[in-house]
Amino acid sequence: MRQQSFLKPVILISLTTVPLGNLRAEESIFTLPEGQYSAAANPFDCSQVTLTPDSAWKACNIGPVGKTDQFTIVTVQPGCLRITDALIPGDTFKLTKVENGNTLTTVPFTGGALPSPSDTFNQICQNAWQNGVYHGREANLLAGSHTIDITLTQVVASATSTGYCVRFDTETPACRPLIDNLVRIPSTIVTNTGTNREDIYFPDGTVAAESVAPGVIVVLPAQ
Repeated sequence: MRQQSFLKPVILISLTTVPLGNLRAEESIFTLPEGQYSAAANPFDCSQVTLTPDSAWKACNIGPVGKTDQFTIVTVQPGCLRITDALIPGDTFKLTKVENGNTLTTVPFTGGALPSPSDTFNQICQNAWQNGVYHGREANLLAGSHTIDITLTQVVASATSTGYCVRFDTETPACRPLIDNLVRIPSTIVTNTGTNREDIYFPDGTVAAESVAPGVIVVLPAQ
């Protein structure tokens, strides 16, 4: 697979045969049509980015393996940080919360529908987010200021760079904590031993997890 220049006049989606409108899988990085680049900035360079809450997907290029992008997120509400590989299925990433060193690695992931603009790049990102062949993850961030490093840990095929998408959505209840090994943090383990789906509650009566299936084990972070 040849490596594409940023200045080639095509818009890309992935190496799979998953179509998006009339776009097809061709290459490994996001590009704009020729003439739409600023001489001062590359819109897909995410080396240092302030990620605005509830602003849909941010498309990024990264490479080679080991390269780290850094995102600053300031939010007055808790929510979910989301990442998806967007172009070559099988590429993997590591998220690091700089404040405490907690890490989270991407896995094959199928996300749900999210509000997204209809522009090409948001469509590409959302298509990948909802397609289980791509690696992705979501993680809870509390209200406050956060610094998140995203490191490329694997690129498949012969490409040296790849594309991914990231976003932060304020929502309650939020998603899982940003840490790979949940047993390392104070937690409560609950199993739905009934025969019907049930909500799981914290000791103070607030809902911790909704509509948990019978037999499912839920690990709840301590309040």
